[in-house]
Amino acid sequence: MNKLYGLLSCNPLFIRTPYTTVLVLMSDKLKTNLVQIEQQNRTSLQVSGLTKSFGRTRVLNDLDLSIEAGEVLSVLGSNGSGKTTLINIISTLAKPDRGIVNICGYSIEKHSNQIRSSIGLVGHSPMLYSEMTGLENLTFFGRLFRVESLNNRITETADKLGISNILDQKVGNMSHGMQKRIAIARSLLSSPKLLLMDEPESGLDQSAVGLLRVIINDLKKSTCAVLLVTHSLDQAVNLGDRVAILSNGKVGYDQATELVDIKKLTEKYFEYSDQFKKVKT
Repeated sequence: MNKLYGLLSCNPLFIRTPYTTVLVLMSDKLKTNLVQIEQQNRTSLQVSGLTKSFGRTRVLNDLDLSIEAGEVLSVLGSNGSGKTTLINIISTLAKPDRGIVNICGYSIEKHSNQIRSSIGLVGHSPMLYSEMTGLENLTFFGRLFRVESLNNRITETADKLGISNILDQKVGNMSHGMQKRIAIARSLLSSPKLLLMDEPESGLDQSAVGLLRVIINDLKKSTCAVLLVTHSLDQAVNLGDRVAILSNGKVGYDQATELVDIKKLTEKYFEYSDQFKKVKT
């Protein structure tokens, strides 16, 4: 027994306390499961084999991508390359023909209701109620997603986006840029685990674009993952940790932004844009 004790005490899985000795025996299967669980905890978004067609035109063709917690993935691509379709599927606004989408380990097919409260979405359209004020919109969506300390969250988010002084105005009377700011505030209220942004800089002035950069940089410090769709190569590099280019319905190019510059990315963008062709089913 003493010999066995001596052998086990050299093993890092052997734990000894002042009061008791605990032998921790981990099977290879258990170790594998723990590694998989740890990976799932790090991975906020996992997309596998995603396919979507409109009529005979296949827009997404067996697409794979992933984003880890606290990571920003910038997505580029030609018009019609499937960027918005990808966001619509991930946000549960559209259904794929086939493929798997997991958000923080949960399938959007089986757990769509739970997942929606974990997603923040900034789309082309602000998706706000025009006859309601900015405050009424934020309060409505905050209650819908059961945001805790809602009034404080609204105040905090509005201050950050510079919209505190217009919250009493009807959204329909606001400029497109201010509506976009309200929409960004709405997407942040629930402290999402995954933020989907479809050309968020569209309609924003330079001051608001600067605020957007600050917000995304703050999100990088948290566990929120960001999928940023943009036509701006500068924004893609400056805001993203990785940049991907959609081509032929798939991710044709995926690289860490620290390894690319604007000149190289421009060359890659036109290379893959020229390759883009609709895939007939």
